[in-house]
Amino acid sequence: MKKEVLLAGLLASFTAHAVEISKDPAFAYADVTSSLKSHTLKGIPEKRITLMNIKLTPAEKQQILKQAATPLKNLTFTSNSLPSSIDMGMNSVPVLNQGAHGACVTFAATAALNALMEKGDYISQLCNLELGANFEENGYMPSGWEGSFAPLVLNQLQQFGFISKENQRLHSCAGIHEYPIYDQENTGNAMSLRQFSALKENYVLEEGDVESPEEIGEVAWGWIPIMNVFDRFSKELSNQQEAFNSLMEIKKSLNAGNRVVFGTLIVTSAQCGKVACGSYKAMGDSWIETNSIAQQPLMIGGHEMVITGYDDNAVIFGKDGKMHMGLLKLRNSWGTDVGDKGNYYMSYEYFIKYGIEAQKVVSFKS
Repeated sequence: MKKEVLLAGLLASFTAHAVEISKDPAFAYADVTSSLKSHTLKGIPEKRITLMNIKLTPAEKQQILKQAATPLKNLTFTSNSLPSSIDMGMNSVPVLNQGAHGACVTFAATAALNALMEKGDYISQLCNLELGANFEENGYMPSGWEGSFAPLVLNQLQQFGFISKENQRLHSCAGIHEYPIYDQENTGNAMSLRQFSALKENYVLEEGDVESPEEIGEVAWGWIPIMNVFDRFSKELSNQQEAFNSLMEIKKSLNAGNRVVFGTLIVTSAQCGKVACGSYKAMGDSWIETNSIAQQPLMIGGHEMVITGYDDNAVIFGKDGKMHMGLLKLRNSWGTDVGDKGNYYMSYEYFIKYGIEAQKVVSFKS
């Protein structure tokens, strides 16, 4: 992918399709737990979490219900050419917390880039969201505060760079020094490109990375699409073979050392319980396909996370005792008090049915 692609040009390809994100976020509840608690433990308090509110037509909602009721084809998830498991982790990047905002795409993209740079909790989500607010005011793209699409956010980071959290707190971003984690109504201030550029930096090629001196200072990272959200919706999520192919490409990417930023529908129901109703290392830390998903009332939201690994032989348990073998390892942005200390898991079958986009984040460094 050429690094000089403009945001406006990228957005044009997005607006030609029907998938939209509402400015009103969707809410769900996650179990407050830890990896030391059994998945059979009851009475654990809840935490309200914020999802993207993807605008769905009645026909699209019915298609999701149809997907829930359609069994997977006979797919083989193991491969003789790939190891049965891998865990890249996050290179000491802590679990982030998007708080009351639906800003999961920005948090996932910056977390993946943080891990690539091996700098820990480095990039300011606040400043990039405020720059996004400026772009939204001028009609270019969603701000990201209520959600976005990963190609837009990744392209913004690649093209315009980022501001460190240190500079955010020292100099402020449009007059704001701290991310408003608890205040849903507070989305900072729109930050002009001139203000942003005065503090920005990027992950760039250095002398030891290149053969030609002219390349020093060039952006040293990029992203490559694996699964396209509009293609998924245009095919009504029904092409299981394409989703399976994307899953295998994700596994190859992880084995090549590339984490994956991915989006999924979060589909659950009152019968299922909380936002995730499977248990791997802690209660409610996993998304699995269950019969209850096909029952009304149905809750559907969107969410973005980072895929850090997989395990073909791991087993997730549902409340009905059913076992689901094979999972993706996910880094979430809901804080450390939910899931497996902030990490989550997803069965392969759930990804194939409800995964909607995926992009691998790559380094150009030698």
